[in-house]
Amino acid sequence: MQVEIPFNRLEIACLILHMYTMRDNIKKVLKSNYGKVAGKNHLKTYDEVKQILKYEFELLEEDDNGTQVLFLFEESEFEMLNSFVEIYIEKLSTFMKEAKMNSAEDKEQMDLLQQIKEKIDQEKAVHA
Repeated sequence: MQVEIPFNRLEIACLILHMYTMRDNIKKVLKSNYGKVAGKNHLKTYDEVKQILKYEFELLEEDDNGTQVLFLFEESEFEMLNSFVEIYIEKLSTFMKEAKMNSAEDKEQMDLLQQIKEKIDQEKAVHA
């Protein structure tokens, strides 16, 4: 099964930023949850998703924020993206509340992540 999700330039940039930032933490969590071998396989999927996003982002023009790029993810890639976004939003939201981070920029990042999650949830519902 393959899953199609449209993301715009800002959503892609947001995902890339947060996925690259969290890679070391994700690596530790995957190794802890799945063991060394299976954790490496899951990390490989995580890295594949990052590369797919990065490749398409680099093809877009700097002022091309309205264009939707249709991503075609394999089921494992979609599940990895879904898990990452779901868990990351929850953790980031808690952290931001505790640290009293509520600037316009912080809110914009969280809004983008929520927008991404909504798109993923819509596709999840279609394929359920």
